[in-house]
Amino acid sequence: MDIGYRRRPVGRWSDLLSEVSIPDGALRFPLTASDEYLLNGVKKWVDLLAEGRFADAFNLTAHDSYHSWTPELIRSVIAGYGLPHVAGEHEYRISRVTEANEGRTPCWEIDRWRDAEPNSRVGSISFRLPLDGEWSDLTATFEILQNDGRLVLVLNDIHVL
Repeated sequence: MDIGYRRRPVGRWSDLLSEVSIPDGALRFPLTASDEYLLNGVKKWVDLLAEGRFADAFNLTAHDSYHSWTPELIRSVIAGYGLPHVAGEHEYRISRVTEANEGRTPCWEIDRWRDAEPNSRVGSISFRLPLDGEWSDLTATFEILQNDGRLVLVLNDIHVL
């Protein structure tokens, strides 16, 4: 099944880095995008997950071959609170960002690497995920990749911080 991926090595040591796949539908941001603008992209990703649209959310971000993410693996890791879900255990579900009002304090962090070279990874985002209507410590991390004069988000990990 062709879902419109372009694979390209990125970074100045591209022979040492994993390959990154960028779906045609991936969010692309201007190089001058503010932190808030990038954060809105992450919130859109979270809201798609809350709607159960894992394939659509998957296609909003780029993917490093090292992590081997699939829409089903994203669903399972969220349902299992950072590990693949085990049948019979509680199944956690993502909530919309605007609907999470209990639990931990909402938390996200954006780090930009000022000395990054063009067409490389230039920063990172950590975003605590809302689960079952509450803010959790399950965190999605993304790298900010500069590619072809735009910024894209690379889903890095979903884990408990």
